[in-house]
Amino acid sequence: MSGNATGVDGGTLKLQNKLTNTVTLVKDGSFSFPPAPAGSTYSVGLNQQPAGKHCKVSNASGTLNSDVTNITVSCTSMQFSRLATFTANGVDGLYPVSDALAMDSNGNLYGATSSGGSYGRGAVFGLTRNADGSYAPATTLYSFTLADGYYPYGALAIDNAGNLFGIMVCGGSAGAGTIYKLARNPNGSYTSATTLHEFTTGIAGGVPMGGLIVDAAGNLFGTASYFGANNQGTVFELVRKADGDYLPAITLHAFTGGADGGGPSGPLTIDSTGNLFGIAGGGSHGKGVVFKLARKADGSYAPAIAAYSFTGGTDGSANPFWGLVIDGTGNLFGAAESGANKGIVFKLARNADGSYSSTTLHSLSTNGVVNYPLASLLLDSAGNLFGKTDAGSYGHSSIFQFVRNADGSYAPLTTLYSFSSGRPSALVLDSAGNLFGTTGSDGVGYGTVFSLKN
Repeated sequence: MSGNATGVDGGTLKLQNKLTNTVTLVKDGSFSFPPAPAGSTYSVGLNQQPAGKHCKVSNASGTLNSDVTNITVSCTSMQFSRLATFTANGVDGLYPVSDALAMDSNGNLYGATSSGGSYGRGAVFGLTRNADGSYAPATTLYSFTLADGYYPYGALAIDNAGNLFGIMVCGGSAGAGTIYKLARNPNGSYTSATTLHEFTTGIAGGVPMGGLIVDAAGNLFGTASYFGANNQGTVFELVRKADGDYLPAITLHAFTGGADGGGPSGPLTIDSTGNLFGIAGGGSHGKGVVFKLARKADGSYAPAIAAYSFTGGTDGSANPFWGLVIDGTGNLFGAAESGANKGIVFKLARNADGSYSSTTLHSLSTNGVVNYPLASLLLDSAGNLFGKTDAGSYGHSSIFQFVRNADGSYAPLTTLYSFSSGRPSALVLDSAGNLFGTTGSDGVGYGTVFSLKN
């Protein structure tokens, strides 16, 4: 069983067959594994990638009916580029909002800034993807006014028609935040913002901080961090009507501050059947909880249950400002703040009975360069995980990757890029595996939009 590797370029590439036999390459060339019995299976995965490179294994698994000689490994460098820089004139906005970057099905990018714009209250911006994969300069789609609320926050949502949705933490008639919509016109421009909902300090909850998600039917979901029936925050839904308008927000769950936690401040995640997942503070051990709202056959939702309660031990402490990602089999992935000193990346494996079991994929304290995870992870179609940390090789932030092997295990962490200044505040991923993000400030202007392409 053998193959060839390219793009190693003096780095270190380690391959494993079925998590046992390991071969190491420090330059391009051929490799081979020890002989295995005819009829046995093989599964070649990445144990270590060259620093700053993204590697792919082809013909990685199969049955040894004959000698396999065509396993190939291709490693490519990640190329960093600034797509936009926000400047002191402020017209285009200043300081991109954390985790507010979004990408539509055509690869166009959208985000919001916390200040600047024509009225100094922030703006929504867009970058159009050209046919060659490059991006046109950023344009201001809308500048917020006092009537829209203030402090744009959290992830933008995009529906199938290209309409944009977002939240304001404050403002509205009760000062507890709003939900706004920018409708996309046929020519690709956007209307002025319309307010879909004004939060109160009552049982509906208020002060939304986790952004919005949208399902295939155009319904909107999010979390309110405060108030609600138990003053512990809520999960809410805005149902889309047949004419495209929205019904008033309804409360799907009011947190109690008990086993279900309280004060959710991060984004929700939705699975293929419409079940909702998120992270709240507190829980049975007071260290955070992953909650689940199961969608019923009639489209309503059961009360939230605790899918997993963190103990603050080796499993870490969950941050209610962060979110989760979910794979095709229902496994959940995320990052915890502490754990073994400097943070962990975890997997909650879905069991046959619907319960979840926690596994630590990586303890960041075992890596002397990459520490302290920041916010939610990303998951690509192959099951590879991407994230960002607060400390890279330059003492600033870094972007990392965990490659999923053919057998479902994960290779050790690889640092794809270390920032020499500043920190990434949002990341999105396109279908080709290229990463895009924003920085609040990295020593160049008042924030940037960047790409990291393989």
